[in-house]
Amino acid sequence: MSNRPPIDRHAAAGRADGQVAHDVVGQQAATARLFFRVITLPFWLPFYLVGIVRQRRAMTMFARVRSKGRLADDALGREIALAWVAQHPERYPHGQYDRRFNKMERRFARIIQQHREDIR
Repeated sequence: MSNRPPIDRHAAAGRADGQVAHDVVGQQAATARLFFRVITLPFWLPFYLVGIVRQRRAMTMFARVRSKGRLADDALGREIALAWVAQHPERYPHGQYDRRFNKMERRFARIIQQHREDIR
């Protein structure tokens, strides 16, 4: 005799049917969300883009002020990124360990390289 419990085929079929129904509803909800985002795109996209432009301008001004009179190198980009994170703890709760930190560090390095003449 085996210690395995007997298989209830009706219960297994019910679970499989429930999983299929759950997947179908999930796909319908994802399609509805995508459709809603596409329909409302002309309304929310300008606000989103204006926010991005404002943040990039603020980051550029911050980098230009922080790096005035210093040599542009990789350490300067990291130092400015750390100072930015220290000033905005609500956006970066994990500090330098935030998943967006590396991307922000590269962005500051690019800003420093682009505005190298203005910084010196």
